[in-house]
Amino acid sequence: MGFRKVKFKLGFVEAEYDIPEKESCDQDHFLQAYSEYRGNRIVYNLWAASLYRNSGYKTMAEDVPLLVEDNYINDRMVKINLTDLKLEWERFPRSAQNGEWFWKDIDGGGLRDRVTKELSQEKCRNDYCYRLIANNLTFCPCRYFQYMDSCENIALKKVSALLEHGTGSKDDTIDSIFPDGSIDPFDLENRYCAVGINTLFITIDSVNKKNSKMFLQQRTENVEAENTTHVLPSGTFQPLHIEDSFHNRDFSFLSNIIREFGEEFFGDRDLMTQQAREVALKDRPGLRAFSRMVELDIVKIYFGGFGLDSLTLKPEIMTIAVCNKRDWDSFIEQKPTTINDEGTLFEVDFSLESIDRLLSGDALLLPAARGCLVLAKRHFKQLMIDTIE
Repeated sequence: MGFRKVKFKLGFVEAEYDIPEKESCDQDHFLQAYSEYRGNRIVYNLWAASLYRNSGYKTMAEDVPLLVEDNYINDRMVKINLTDLKLEWERFPRSAQNGEWFWKDIDGGGLRDRVTKELSQEKCRNDYCYRLIANNLTFCPCRYFQYMDSCENIALKKVSALLEHGTGSKDDTIDSIFPDGSIDPFDLENRYCAVGINTLFITIDSVNKKNSKMFLQQRTENVEAENTTHVLPSGTFQPLHIEDSFHNRDFSFLSNIIREFGEEFFGDRDLMTQQAREVALKDRPGLRAFSRMVELDIVKIYFGGFGLDSLTLKPEIMTIAVCNKRDWDSFIEQKPTTINDEGTLFEVDFSLESIDRLLSGDALLLPAARGCLVLAKRHFKQLMIDTIE
Protein backbone atom coordinates (compact mmCIF):
# COMPACT_ATOMS: atom_id res chain seq x y z
CA MET A 1 0.00 0.00 0.00
CA GLY A 2 1.32 3.42 -0.94
CA PHE A 3 0.97 6.69 0.95
CA ARG A 4 0.65 10.37 0.04
CA LYS A 5 0.63 13.55 2.09
CA VAL A 6 -2.42 15.62 2.97
CA LYS A 7 -2.14 19.10 4.47
CA PHE A 8 -4.68 21.26 6.26
CA LYS A 9 -4.73 24.43 8.34
CA LEU A 10 -7.33 25.18 11.01
CA GLY A 11 -6.53 28.10 13.28
CA PHE A 12 -3.14 27.49 14.84
CA VAL A 13 -3.29 23.83 13.78
CA GLU A 14 -1.31 23.41 10.58
CA ALA A 15 -0.64 19.78 9.94
CA GLU A 16 0.66 17.33 7.41
CA TYR A 17 -0.20 13.64 7.48
CA ASP A 18 0.56 10.59 5.41
CA ILE A 19 -2.64 8.85 4.30
CA PRO A 20 -2.89 5.50 2.54
CA GLU A 21 -3.69 5.26 -1.14
CA LYS A 22 -7.06 3.77 -2.01
CA GLU A 23 -7.12 0.00 -2.35
CA SER A 24 -8.11 -1.23 -5.79
CA CYS A 25 -10.90 -3.51 -4.53
CA ASP A 26 -14.14 -1.71 -3.60
CA GLN A 27 -14.76 -4.11 -0.72
CA ASP A 28 -11.28 -3.46 0.63
CA HIS A 29 -11.84 0.25 0.14
CA PHE A 30 -14.92 0.20 2.38
CA LEU A 31 -13.00 -1.56 5.12
CA GLN A 32 -9.98 0.69 4.57
CA ALA A 33 -12.01 3.89 4.70
CA TYR A 34 -13.93 2.73 7.76
CA SER A 35 -10.69 1.72 9.50
CA GLU A 36 -9.17 5.13 8.72
CA TYR A 37 -12.27 6.90 10.00
CA ARG A 38 -12.30 4.89 13.22
CA GLY A 39 -8.56 5.08 13.83
CA ASN A 40 -7.85 8.69 12.84
CA ARG A 41 -11.15 10.45 13.39
CA ILE A 42 -9.64 13.59 14.94
CA VAL A 43 -7.31 14.15 11.98
CA TYR A 44 -10.21 13.85 9.54
CA ASN A 45 -12.41 16.11 11.70
CA LEU A 46 -9.80 18.87 11.56
CA TRP A 47 -9.25 18.28 7.86
CA ALA A 48 -12.99 18.41 7.06
CA ALA A 49 -13.39 21.62 9.08
CA SER A 50 -10.56 23.23 7.13
CA LEU A 51 -12.34 22.33 3.86
CA TYR A 52 -15.55 23.94 5.09
CA ARG A 53 -13.72 27.07 6.24
CA ASN A 54 -11.99 27.31 2.84
CA SER A 55 -15.50 27.14 1.35
CA GLY A 56 -16.77 30.10 3.40
CA TYR A 57 -18.43 28.30 6.29
CA LYS A 58 -17.86 29.32 9.92
CA THR A 59 -16.62 27.14 12.73
CA MET A 60 -17.15 27.77 16.45
CA ALA A 61 -13.53 28.84 16.82
CA GLU A 62 -10.47 28.60 14.63
CA ASP A 63 -9.39 25.37 16.32
CA VAL A 64 -12.84 23.85 16.96
CA PRO A 65 -14.17 21.68 14.08
CA LEU A 66 -17.84 22.44 14.72
CA LEU A 67 -19.81 24.27 12.02
CA VAL A 68 -22.02 27.06 13.35
CA GLU A 69 -24.39 29.81 12.33
CA ASP A 70 -24.71 33.11 14.19
CA ASN A 71 -27.40 31.92 16.61
CA TYR A 72 -25.84 28.56 17.49
CA ILE A 73 -23.55 29.65 20.36
CA ASN A 74 -24.80 31.68 23.34
CA ASP A 75 -23.06 34.91 24.31
CA ARG A 76 -23.70 34.00 27.93
CA MET A 77 -24.12 30.59 29.49
CA VAL A 78 -27.81 29.84 30.23
CA LYS A 79 -28.47 27.97 33.49
CA ILE A 80 -31.04 25.21 33.01
CA ASN A 81 -31.30 23.63 36.48
CA LEU A 82 -34.75 24.77 37.50
CA THR A 83 -36.50 25.46 34.21
CA ASP A 84 -34.64 23.31 31.68
CA LEU A 85 -34.80 24.54 28.08
CA LYS A 86 -37.98 24.88 26.09
CA LEU A 87 -37.83 22.08 23.54
CA GLU A 88 -40.35 21.77 20.72
CA TRP A 89 -41.78 18.38 19.65
CA GLU A 90 -43.26 17.20 16.38
CA ARG A 91 -44.29 13.67 15.56
CA PHE A 92 -43.03 13.94 11.98
CA PRO A 93 -40.40 15.98 10.14
CA ARG A 94 -41.61 19.02 8.24
CA SER A 95 -39.91 17.95 5.03
CA ALA A 96 -40.35 14.80 2.96
CA GLN A 97 -36.58 14.59 2.34
CA ASN A 98 -35.75 12.48 5.42
CA GLY A 99 -32.19 12.15 4.16
CA GLU A 100 -32.91 8.87 2.39
CA TRP A 101 -31.09 9.87 -0.78
CA PHE A 102 -27.94 9.90 1.30
CA TRP A 103 -27.92 6.32 2.43
CA LYS A 104 -30.04 4.18 0.09
CA ASP A 105 -27.17 3.81 -2.39
CA ILE A 106 -24.86 1.87 -0.06
CA ASP A 107 -24.23 -1.58 -1.48
CA GLY A 108 -25.56 -4.41 0.66
CA GLY A 109 -27.95 -2.19 2.64
CA GLY A 110 -27.21 0.68 4.99
CA LEU A 111 -23.93 1.50 6.66
CA ARG A 112 -25.16 -0.04 9.89
CA ASP A 113 -25.69 -3.30 7.98
CA ARG A 114 -22.07 -3.35 6.85
CA VAL A 115 -20.77 -2.28 10.24
CA THR A 116 -22.86 -4.56 12.42
CA LYS A 117 -22.54 -7.66 10.25
CA GLU A 118 -19.05 -7.38 8.77
CA LEU A 119 -17.26 -5.55 11.57
CA SER A 120 -19.17 -7.08 14.50
CA GLN A 121 -20.05 -3.85 16.28
CA GLU A 122 -22.32 -5.52 18.80
CA LYS A 123 -22.88 -2.29 20.71
CA CYS A 124 -24.94 -0.81 17.88
CA ARG A 125 -28.62 -0.91 18.85
CA ASN A 126 -31.47 0.54 16.83
CA ASP A 127 -32.76 2.60 19.76
CA TYR A 128 -35.36 5.35 19.67
CA CYS A 129 -33.65 8.78 19.50
CA TYR A 130 -34.64 12.44 19.44
CA ARG A 131 -33.82 13.99 16.07
CA LEU A 132 -33.15 17.73 15.71
CA ILE A 133 -35.01 19.27 12.76
CA ALA A 134 -34.82 23.03 13.44
CA ASN A 135 -32.49 25.56 15.06
CA ASN A 136 -35.08 26.51 17.67
CA LEU A 137 -34.57 23.11 19.30
CA THR A 138 -37.45 21.36 17.56
CA PHE A 139 -37.21 17.56 17.57
CA CYS A 140 -39.01 14.56 16.11
CA PRO A 141 -38.40 10.79 16.47
CA CYS A 142 -35.82 8.72 14.63
CA ARG A 143 -33.87 5.48 15.07
CA TYR A 144 -30.18 5.14 15.75
CA PHE A 145 -29.58 3.11 12.58
CA GLN A 146 -31.15 5.94 10.57
CA TYR A 147 -28.55 8.24 12.12
CA MET A 148 -25.78 5.79 11.21
CA ASP A 149 -27.04 5.40 7.65
CA SER A 150 -27.04 9.16 7.08
CA CYS A 151 -24.66 11.08 9.37
CA GLU A 152 -22.03 8.38 9.91
CA ASN A 153 -22.26 7.59 6.20
CA ILE A 154 -21.60 11.25 5.35
CA ALA A 155 -18.41 11.02 7.41
CA LEU A 156 -17.35 7.79 5.76
CA LYS A 157 -17.92 9.28 2.31
CA LYS A 158 -15.72 12.23 3.20
CA VAL A 159 -12.90 9.99 4.36
CA SER A 160 -13.32 7.80 1.28
CA ALA A 161 -13.22 10.86 -0.99
CA LEU A 162 -10.00 12.06 0.62
CA LEU A 163 -8.40 8.66 0.17
CA GLU A 164 -9.38 8.75 -3.49
CA HIS A 165 -9.27 12.43 -4.49
CA GLY A 166 -7.23 14.31 -1.89
CA THR A 167 -4.67 16.53 -3.60
CA GLY A 168 -2.58 17.26 -0.54
CA SER A 169 -3.24 21.00 -0.85
CA LYS A 170 -4.23 22.92 2.28
CA ASP A 171 -6.32 25.16 0.01
CA ASP A 172 -8.74 22.35 -0.92
CA THR A 173 -12.45 23.08 -0.44
CA ILE A 174 -15.32 20.81 0.51
CA ASP A 175 -16.63 20.94 -3.08
CA SER A 176 -13.30 19.96 -4.60
CA ILE A 177 -12.94 16.85 -2.42
CA PHE A 178 -16.40 15.65 -1.51
CA PRO A 179 -18.73 15.11 -4.47
CA ASP A 180 -21.78 15.97 -2.33
CA GLY A 181 -20.14 19.02 -0.83
CA SER A 182 -22.99 21.24 -1.99
CA ILE A 183 -25.23 19.68 0.69
CA ASP A 184 -26.34 22.40 3.07
CA PRO A 185 -25.11 21.31 6.52
CA PHE A 186 -27.56 23.73 8.13
CA ASP A 187 -30.60 22.08 6.54
CA LEU A 188 -31.20 19.75 9.45
CA GLU A 189 -33.88 17.73 7.64
CA ASN A 190 -31.67 16.38 4.86
CA ARG A 191 -30.35 13.71 7.24
CA TYR A 192 -31.31 11.98 10.48
CA CYS A 193 -29.78 14.33 13.05
CA ALA A 194 -29.65 12.33 16.25
CA VAL A 195 -28.10 14.67 18.79
CA GLY A 196 -25.18 14.39 21.18
CA ILE A 197 -25.42 16.10 24.58
CA ASN A 198 -21.91 16.78 25.87
CA THR A 199 -21.22 18.01 29.39
CA LEU A 200 -17.95 19.22 30.90
CA PHE A 201 -18.12 18.56 34.66
CA ILE A 202 -16.09 20.88 36.91
CA THR A 203 -15.57 21.04 40.68
CA ILE A 204 -14.42 24.40 42.05
CA ASP A 205 -12.33 24.55 45.24
CA SER A 206 -13.41 27.83 46.84
CA VAL A 207 -10.56 27.71 49.36
CA ASN A 208 -7.71 26.89 46.98
CA LYS A 209 -8.70 27.50 43.36
CA LYS A 210 -5.61 25.57 42.20
CA ASN A 211 -7.34 22.41 43.42
CA SER A 212 -10.31 22.91 41.07
CA LYS A 213 -10.74 20.00 38.65
CA MET A 214 -12.50 19.09 35.41
CA PHE A 215 -13.25 15.54 34.32
CA LEU A 216 -12.42 13.93 30.98
CA GLN A 217 -12.56 10.43 29.55
CA GLN A 218 -10.18 8.47 27.38
CA ARG A 219 -12.64 6.59 25.16
CA THR A 220 -11.43 3.18 24.08
CA GLU A 221 -14.71 1.30 23.65
CA ASN A 222 -17.11 3.85 22.17
CA VAL A 223 -18.86 2.87 18.93
CA GLU A 224 -18.75 6.33 17.34
CA ALA A 225 -15.47 7.65 18.72
CA GLU A 226 -12.87 5.05 19.57
CA ASN A 227 -9.46 6.13 20.93
CA THR A 228 -10.44 9.74 21.53
CA THR A 229 -10.67 12.08 24.51
CA HIS A 230 -14.04 13.50 25.50
CA VAL A 231 -15.79 15.46 28.21
CA LEU A 232 -18.21 13.58 30.40
CA PRO A 233 -20.94 12.80 30.88
CA SER A 234 -21.81 12.70 27.17
CA GLY A 235 -24.24 10.66 25.12
CA THR A 236 -27.00 10.55 22.55
CA PHE A 237 -30.21 12.45 23.33
CA GLN A 238 -32.71 9.62 23.67
CA PRO A 239 -35.35 8.38 26.09
CA LEU A 240 -34.54 6.03 28.93
CA HIS A 241 -37.79 4.14 28.32
CA ILE A 242 -38.65 1.96 25.30
CA GLU A 243 -40.58 3.75 22.54
CA ASP A 244 -40.48 7.05 24.45
CA SER A 245 -43.24 5.72 26.71
CA PHE A 246 -42.61 8.42 29.34
CA HIS A 247 -42.08 11.29 26.93
CA ASN A 248 -42.74 14.16 29.36
CA ARG A 249 -40.07 12.79 31.67
CA ASP A 250 -37.46 11.75 29.11
CA PHE A 251 -37.69 14.60 26.58
CA SER A 252 -35.41 16.82 28.65
CA PHE A 253 -31.78 17.84 28.46
CA LEU A 254 -31.58 17.67 32.26
CA SER A 255 -32.91 14.10 32.41
CA ASN A 256 -30.46 13.03 29.73
CA ILE A 257 -27.50 14.64 31.51
CA ILE A 258 -28.44 13.13 34.88
CA ARG A 259 -28.86 9.68 33.31
CA GLU A 260 -25.44 9.94 31.66
CA PHE A 261 -23.94 10.87 35.04
CA GLY A 262 -25.33 7.59 36.36
CA GLU A 263 -23.85 5.64 33.46
CA GLU A 264 -20.43 7.24 33.20
CA PHE A 265 -19.60 8.38 36.75
CA PHE A 266 -21.29 5.64 38.75
CA GLY A 267 -21.30 2.73 36.29
CA ASP A 268 -25.06 2.12 36.48
CA ARG A 269 -25.39 -0.47 33.72
CA ASP A 270 -29.21 -0.55 33.96
CA LEU A 271 -29.27 2.95 32.47
CA MET A 272 -27.36 1.84 29.36
CA THR A 273 -30.35 0.18 27.68
CA GLN A 274 -33.88 1.45 27.13
CA GLN A 275 -36.22 0.12 29.81
CA ALA A 276 -39.71 -1.38 29.55
CA ARG A 277 -40.63 -0.47 33.14
CA GLU A 278 -40.66 3.01 34.61
CA VAL A 279 -37.32 4.04 36.10
CA ALA A 280 -37.00 6.89 38.61
CA LEU A 281 -33.54 8.40 38.13
CA LYS A 282 -33.55 10.06 41.53
CA ASP A 283 -33.84 6.64 43.19
CA ARG A 284 -30.85 5.10 41.40
CA PRO A 285 -27.70 4.38 43.46
CA GLY A 286 -25.28 7.25 43.08
CA LEU A 287 -27.92 9.49 41.54
CA ARG A 288 -29.99 10.12 44.67
CA ALA A 289 -27.53 12.68 45.98
CA PHE A 290 -26.61 14.05 42.57
CA SER A 291 -30.25 14.59 41.53
CA ARG A 292 -30.88 16.38 44.81
CA MET A 293 -27.85 18.60 44.25
CA VAL A 294 -29.22 19.58 40.84
CA GLU A 295 -32.67 20.31 42.32
CA LEU A 296 -31.11 22.49 45.04
CA ASP A 297 -28.95 24.35 42.51
CA ILE A 298 -25.79 23.07 44.19
CA VAL A 299 -24.74 21.54 40.89
CA LYS A 300 -25.33 24.24 38.29
CA ILE A 301 -25.86 23.13 34.69
CA TYR A 302 -25.38 25.62 31.86
CA PHE A 303 -26.34 25.41 28.19
CA GLY A 304 -23.77 26.98 25.86
CA GLY A 305 -25.24 26.23 22.43
CA PHE A 306 -24.56 23.68 19.71
CA GLY A 307 -22.54 23.08 16.56
CA LEU A 308 -22.34 20.51 13.77
CA ASP A 309 -19.55 17.94 13.73
CA SER A 310 -17.47 18.67 10.62
CA LEU A 311 -17.38 15.01 9.57
CA THR A 312 -20.80 13.62 10.44
CA LEU A 313 -22.75 16.92 10.47
CA LYS A 314 -24.28 15.61 13.71
CA PRO A 315 -25.58 18.34 16.06
CA GLU A 316 -23.56 18.48 19.27
CA ILE A 317 -25.16 20.19 22.28
CA MET A 318 -22.58 21.69 24.67
CA THR A 319 -23.26 22.09 28.38
CA ILE A 320 -21.18 22.66 31.50
CA ALA A 321 -21.99 21.31 34.99
CA VAL A 322 -20.16 22.91 37.90
CA CYS A 323 -20.29 22.68 41.67
CA ASN A 324 -18.26 23.51 44.75
CA LYS A 325 -15.75 20.75 45.46
CA ARG A 326 -16.66 20.82 49.17
CA ASP A 327 -20.31 20.11 48.34
CA TRP A 328 -19.38 17.38 45.85
CA ASP A 329 -17.19 15.60 48.40
CA SER A 330 -19.79 15.82 51.18
CA PHE A 331 -23.01 15.06 49.25
CA ILE A 332 -21.99 12.20 46.98
CA GLU A 333 -22.68 8.88 48.66
CA GLN A 334 -21.01 6.62 46.12
CA LYS A 335 -17.44 7.16 44.96
CA PRO A 336 -17.36 7.71 41.16
CA THR A 337 -15.82 4.96 39.08
CA THR A 338 -12.56 5.45 37.18
CA ILE A 339 -13.39 2.90 34.46
CA ASN A 340 -16.71 2.46 32.70
CA ASP A 341 -17.96 0.65 29.59
CA GLU A 342 -16.57 3.34 27.27
CA GLY A 343 -13.15 4.04 28.74
CA THR A 344 -11.16 5.58 31.58
CA LEU A 345 -12.01 8.72 33.55
CA PHE A 346 -9.32 11.18 34.62
CA GLU A 347 -9.07 14.59 36.27
CA VAL A 348 -7.34 17.70 34.94
CA ASP A 349 -6.74 20.99 36.74
CA PHE A 350 -9.44 23.52 35.92
CA SER A 351 -7.47 26.59 34.94
CA LEU A 352 -7.02 28.74 31.85
CA GLU A 353 -3.52 27.36 31.46
CA SER A 354 -4.74 23.76 31.61
CA ILE A 355 -7.49 24.45 29.04
CA ASP A 356 -4.94 26.02 26.69
CA ARG A 357 -2.64 23.01 27.06
CA LEU A 358 -5.45 20.64 26.16
CA LEU A 359 -6.55 22.67 23.15
CA SER A 360 -3.04 23.09 21.75
CA GLY A 361 -1.59 19.73 22.79
CA ASP A 362 -1.72 16.20 21.45
CA ALA A 363 -4.91 15.15 23.25
CA LEU A 364 -7.24 13.54 20.70
CA LEU A 365 -10.15 15.77 21.68
CA LEU A 366 -13.47 15.22 19.96
CA PRO A 367 -14.97 18.37 18.40
CA ALA A 368 -17.65 18.71 21.08
CA ALA A 369 -15.01 18.34 23.80
CA ARG A 370 -13.04 21.19 22.20
CA GLY A 371 -16.22 23.23 22.07
CA CYS A 372 -16.98 22.68 25.76
CA LEU A 373 -13.42 23.63 26.73
CA VAL A 374 -13.60 26.80 24.63
CA LEU A 375 -16.89 27.72 26.35
CA ALA A 376 -15.30 27.10 29.76
CA LYS A 377 -12.43 29.40 28.79
CA ARG A 378 -14.75 32.14 27.47
CA HIS A 379 -16.93 32.03 30.59
CA PHE A 380 -14.25 31.11 33.12
CA LYS A 381 -14.97 34.08 35.41
CA GLN A 382 -18.74 33.50 35.36
CA LEU A 383 -18.32 29.82 36.24
CA MET A 384 -15.97 30.67 39.11
CA ILE A 385 -18.09 33.47 40.56
CA ASP A 386 -21.44 31.64 40.25
CA THR A 387 -20.03 28.58 42.03
CA ILE A 388 -18.26 30.34 44.90
CA GLU A 389 -21.09 32.76 45.75
